[in-house]
Amino acid sequence: ANDTFGNMNTTSVTFTINSFLPIISFISPTSGLISNNNSLDILYSVSGSDIDSCWYSNDTMTVNTTLASCSNITSVTWSEGQHNVTVWANNSGGFVGSSSLSFEIDLTNPSLTINSPSNNTNTNDNNLNINYSVADTNLGSCWYSNDSMLVNTTLAGCANITSIIWGEGSHSVIIYANDSAGNNNQTSVNFNVDS
Repeated sequence: ANDTFGNMNTTSVTFTINSFLPIISFISPTSGLISNNNSLDILYSVSGSDIDSCWYSNDTMTVNTTLASCSNITSVTWSEGQHNVTVWANNSGGFVGSSSLSFEIDLTNPSLTINSPSNNTNTNDNNLNINYSVADTNLGSCWYSNDSMLVNTTLAGCANITSIIWGEGSHSVIIYANDSAGNNNQTSVNFNVDS
């Protein structure tokens, strides 16, 4: 600005235009994970300029929890079941970005029961089938080992143990099952073949 006598003065202001949403990227876990770790940490990163704050909500989405300095989500004990987590971040321009993930906590071992033969059965049937029941929401695989326990045999589709010709004498069979969360179970049966 100047006046009629030629006097002049100046002033200035500096400002930033921030019109971009913060971008939130989950590092771990991956969405859809099934885990038996109920103290699972949620690790994420926020990109963008002038990030002001971060917060999250989970499952019912009725309570927001502030994440000081946009820290990761730690020290949470997750209950068994499905969980949905959303993380938000805002910047100095007032723009808010968010991202969500879901995961499942599975703390339950597969149920596993040998239906037949009964334990300590004496039989003259050297083609004896071993029938068992297995159940789990996230069932992974089944396998067994017998007698020397040096070799594990996969049971495709968790099928019963059939088509084996058992030698004369005592036999011990252990059946194992696991799920996709890493939970395991096993059960065993002993029987004697005397033909």
